[in-house]
Amino acid sequence: MGGAVSAGVDHDDLIDKLKEADYIKSSAIELVFRAVDRGFYFLPECQESAYKDLAWKKGNIHLSAPCIYGEVMESLDLTQGLSFLNLGSGTGYLSTMVGLILGPYGVNHGVELHADVIDYAYNRLNEFKRTSPALDCYEFCEPSFIKGNSLCLNSATRQYDRVYCGAACPENHENYMKNLLKVGGVLVMPLNDQLMQITRKSDVTWESRVVLPVSFSTLQLPTPEDNNASISLPEVNPLQLQEICRSVIRALLRKEAQEEYPNIVIRKRKTYLPKRRRLFPNLIIPILESSEDEGGAPGEFGRPTLLLSGGFRSIGSVIDIASTIGRRRPRIDYLQEVLGDTEESSAMDEESEGEDTEDDDDDDTAEVAGEETVSKRKCKVPKREKFDSGVCADMENAHRSSTESEISSTEEEQMEINSDSDSDFVNCTLKGSIQKVVTDDDKDVPVYSVIMRSKIQALPLPPSLKSFLNYHRQF
Repeated sequence: MGGAVSAGVDHDDLIDKLKEADYIKSSAIELVFRAVDRGFYFLPECQESAYKDLAWKKGNIHLSAPCIYGEVMESLDLTQGLSFLNLGSGTGYLSTMVGLILGPYGVNHGVELHADVIDYAYNRLNEFKRTSPALDCYEFCEPSFIKGNSLCLNSATRQYDRVYCGAACPENHENYMKNLLKVGGVLVMPLNDQLMQITRKSDVTWESRVVLPVSFSTLQLPTPEDNNASISLPEVNPLQLQEICRSVIRALLRKEAQEEYPNIVIRKRKTYLPKRRRLFPNLIIPILESSEDEGGAPGEFGRPTLLLSGGFRSIGSVIDIASTIGRRRPRIDYLQEVLGDTEESSAMDEESEGEDTEDDDDDDTAEVAGEETVSKRKCKVPKREKFDSGVCADMENAHRSSTESEISSTEEEQMEINSDSDSDFVNCTLKGSIQKVVTDDDKDVPVYSVIMRSKIQALPLPPSLKSFLNYHRQF
């Protein structure tokens, strides 16, 4: 699944694309997506796939496509204080985003089949709590993960306000999933190749809506051993008074920071601009084809001939031929030499014609020389005119049209090719590369982590309490 939007340069760029494609609709969901970096849940050797709109799997570790998570988060209709159950919680990425919305008084449970995935999820969760700036922007409902088969929950399991199933539900287990909901609750799950949003209207009635077509692997059916070991989810205990006080104090400090700095952000955002595309090198492709008007055999000029067949009529095809044949731009000196020879021969022709006009009785030797010069000009000029009016002009026009919308005329003057090496030729190709630029405006943008730390340190409290307020993170 996935591929609905193009790959992002980084996490923010990916979220921009999901928002433009309407997979993320509300500002609350957008902010939560930006707060939790998707790449944080990828293995180090798989980071190149982190910001692609594609599902990812490595061993038992799995993440759905970002566009799917966007639709799921929107369909769950989350608010603070709700209870949430994630069946097939995986890396904990979705549970972490949900926890930021639920706040300190919510319930956040996940069920995962594989023990190694649970270990990985807790590793990511602990690192998130230690390093993420999102904790300074939100009050977090920490998820709890339980090992077991999602289809083997204890019949006495509590019901939840929101339930998400991360794998296709077998059709004969649809009612099993529905019964996990409280009245008024929302279940989002894949069913019959459709992502469904199911709302429980009463004890016996449900309302269903198709969100989008999807393709998920099916939930693993329980084995006889699984049936004998039903899963009991954690009990829900009220927060300790100390935790409630921390939450209230941090909420007051956050509100104060938002009033003082209306443009405060979770983290400074990097702005990525397309790298200036360098002009295509001065690559000369002689397109020579003999004709009756021009005379002479194709091999008469002592140079190889390239015939432009009917299948290569577009300038794009010619550019492809150029990149395949050369990989090295020819010297500009060759073009200058050809033009110089032509001007010289033209001058000689004019001079010989002038002499013929003044004196019609010149000897036969001069006459023969004049004929040779004219013959040489007839051979060269038509060939050059055909090249100039064909490929060269098309290449110039095609490249100008592709670059006018991207760069100004001043930039065009500055983008020159100064090297004849193969590496320079590769750098000059039209393949888009990205240049990271942090805008000057970002330098003065206030960040939640910095402001919250400074406000906590300014409180008249002992260091141990300040550390507790900051979740025992370094100041």
